[in-house]
Amino acid sequence: MHVLQYGLDLSKIESCLITHNHEDHLYPDEFLNRTEGFAHIENKVPLKIYGTEPTRSKIARYVDLESLTRSGTISFICISPFVPFNAGGYEIIPLKANHSAELEPVFFIIGDGEKTVLYAHDTGYFPDETWRYLEEHRPYFNFVSLDCTLVIKKCRHGHMGIDTALEVKERLIELSCADKDTVFCLNHFSHNGDLIYDELVPVAEKHGFLVSYDGMTLEI
Repeated sequence: MHVLQYGLDLSKIESCLITHNHEDHLYPDEFLNRTEGFAHIENKVPLKIYGTEPTRSKIARYVDLESLTRSGTISFICISPFVPFNAGGYEIIPLKANHSAELEPVFFIIGDGEKTVLYAHDTGYFPDETWRYLEEHRPYFNFVSLDCTLVIKKCRHGHMGIDTALEVKERLIELSCADKDTVFCLNHFSHNGDLIYDELVPVAEKHGFLVSYDGMTLEI
């Protein structure tokens, strides 16, 4: 629906960051739809997929990863928390997430040398290792997108509600990773959170948060 509504051309995507391998974030069978017979991509280059080892293992269980790699359909690059890499002209640093630990989940710092974004979805209150990294390196974020899956319900582990997102915001400001000019946005909502968009906006505004919506674009 979103591809049609917003005129998206998925064949132009060259890099894909995977936070973890739960099925609502990774459905490996879809990679088969990039192969000939299903897709006819001009100037075909492999889709570079970045994820931790459990993500690679899941893809390999469902599709022939070696065959897709040989055919130039996809290319999987294993990443690890706190080890920077470059993709699509951006420097990216995976941070350890507070989610299903056995999946080695991560979220991302993404920078282009001028502006830096913190994309922190599918995580509860950040793990101690991640806070230590932020305390040591003190990156400054122009934009922060925070998990708010449980919306106004209390949630600290695995996901966040607005109360925990506010704790994260305040600690980032304490560490000088953010300030009054940083744009904070709530994202990754669940229908279990009790509020619809129009009800959440005034609650979020009190705490200095934007609320994301389908098709939202922001200039940072």
